[in-house]
Formats: sequence, C-alpha cells, structure tokens
Amino acid sequence: MSHLDSFRKGWQSEALAYYIISQFAFLDKPSSIGDDIGIDFHCTLFNKKHDKNKTDLIPTKFKFAIQIKSNKQQFELKPDQLSYLYNIHYPYFIGVVNNDKQTITLYSNDAFDFHISLKWFSSPVVA
Repeated sequence: MSHLDSFRKGWQSEALAYYIISQFAFLDKPSSIGDDIGIDFHCTLFNKKHDKNKTDLIPTKFKFAIQIKSNKQQFELKPDQLSYLYNIHYPYFIGVVNNDKQTITLYSNDAFDFHISLKWFSSPVVA
C-alpha cells in the first residue's frame, strides 16, 4: 500500500508547527480530516513562572487560531469554513512551515480580512 507524498508532507508540516508553537502556547486540535473547519489548532499563549526547582506554565487570556500550510500556494475556503472563521472572536493566522529550515512563518488575518469580508457578503453563507 502506498501513500501520497503530498499528504505526508502536510502531516509533517503540521507536526513541526505543533512542536514550534507548543514552546509558547497550549494547543487544541479541533477537527479531523473528515470535518475540516479551516483551523488546525486553537492556541492559548502561556507565561512561564519559575519557582525554585519547577516552572509553571500559566495560561493567558490571549488566544489565536491557525491553519498550517506546507507552502504559500493559494487555497480556497469553503462557505462553511468561511462562516466559522467569520464568527471566531480572536486572531486567525496562516502558518507556512519550512520543513528544511524547521521554521514557521505566520501571516495575520489583517492581511486578508477584506477578502474574507468580500467573500462573506458576495456569496450566501448560512451561519
């Protein structure tokens, strides 16, 4: 039985992103492949509190959602994904992973809010 290389690269990118982001945030994976909502992780930033021989991770009130990609290729959001993203009340990022350099570049939704709004109002979407 064979596997598609593109799927494997996607999984590897997601695993690397999980590791990198887990250094400064708690992560929750909201969906499986069957019900993709356009978000790979919901994240909550944490602070480190050092006390003698231990370090506590204290969650902050700062949350964000992120979709992980293996490259900068254009992608399309489905109407149900767009509806969901439109209704979340914290920042949404696209994270592009470079597996060779083991880095992630985050792109803020500030750069594409206008386009999401145009799609939202130009096509019928039921929330």
